[in-house]
Amino acid sequence: MNLSDDKKKAYRRSMWRNQGLGMVFVVPFVLFFVLYTLVPLLMGIGLSFFDYNPNKPDKMAFVGLLNYIDLFGTTNESLEITFVKPFWESLINTILFDLIAVPLLMIIPLLLAQLINYHPPGYKFFRAVLYMPVIVSITVAGMMFTSIFGESSTGLINGLFGTNIRFLTDTGWRWFVMIILSVWWQTGTTFVIFSAGLRDIPQSLYEACEVDGGGKLSKFFHVTLPGLRGQIDLCLFSTLINYLNLYGQPSVIRGATIYDTMFDSPMMLIQYSLKALPRWTGFICAMAVVFGIIVMAFSIAEKRLMGKQKGGNVHEKNFAVFKSLQK
Repeated sequence: MNLSDDKKKAYRRSMWRNQGLGMVFVVPFVLFFVLYTLVPLLMGIGLSFFDYNPNKPDKMAFVGLLNYIDLFGTTNESLEITFVKPFWESLINTILFDLIAVPLLMIIPLLLAQLINYHPPGYKFFRAVLYMPVIVSITVAGMMFTSIFGESSTGLINGLFGTNIRFLTDTGWRWFVMIILSVWWQTGTTFVIFSAGLRDIPQSLYEACEVDGGGKLSKFFHVTLPGLRGQIDLCLFSTLINYLNLYGQPSVIRGATIYDTMFDSPMMLIQYSLKALPRWTGFICAMAVVFGIIVMAFSIAEKRLMGKQKGGNVHEKNFAVFKSLQK
């Protein structure tokens, strides 16, 4: 009886010791999350219902949904020019950026992964080279692209060809540079995911497709693409959400003015507005909340789509569809 009690006490002590060790690692993360994520988030949502100026906190006034109403249609011309029009323009610009950059970031890594999957000479070297940009910070990448696309003789391209193209200050050219920067910087991550997916597709499906008269295009469209459906969905929606939060690329492209880059994305507009125009902090918080809801909608869509990938052998199901099309 005493021996059993001693074992129970020893077990309890061991359990409390293990839980205490786990708490040592968990508590700092929870505190960091609460202090630097949850509290600012709740404060931002709360301030969006107020007319608030941090320089004059005593004049803080509750306005209810007025900030949100003004964001979707205000009669205040100054507010319209300063915030409302730039917000919706920057959101449209970000969506257009997604429509161009995201397909490129899907197609290029997929074709490269397909090529490397055939193990051509030197494929290990090229695989390492493709992934190298991923380990470069966005700040360093921005400095590199600024030196390449700088104006006049300061830029490599303008210096080599004797041109004076305003890559960094002209809106159209700056977006061109940001798209190239984004694709170059993130191709390695998408390439690795696609490469892993290609190795997971059974070789027997390619052989069966060949026996049934399928050529290279049939293999690609009826075996490879369906077999990579999960990876494509993951990369597609994670990239969409990442680019909706576009901030790093515009902020590291040197040469453009703050007024130019604030139209590049809602994140840039919100960041600069909070610094330059604290008088409108409440309205700016409302912009941030609306933008957060849009990003959240994409996140929910991603989870629902990814949830449909669970269950069953997706490769066998996809090839069964291919077989049915041949009949």
